[in-house]
Amino acid sequence: MTSVMNMKDTVARAKAEGINISLYGLRKLVAMNLIPHRRIDRIVLIPWDGFCNWVSCKDFEETKPEPVTNGIRRLR
Repeated sequence: MTSVMNMKDTVARAKAEGINISLYGLRKLVAMNLIPHRRIDRIVLIPWDGFCNWVSCKDFEETKPEPVTNGIRRLR
């Protein structure tokens, strides 16, 4: 199979491999820039390796709150 697919093909391959995600959910992730993608005109291309890394949380950086100073807690 190809390693770069459009959104419908990505959802179909994910379901075939046991990853439960909807097309709507994938569109929301792309809109929030949470998964790697390239937009060519109206077509969104998603690399399969990048999608798998997102699913397995390999590139995930947890945002931890900074210690409380002066009673104000700041989140990154």
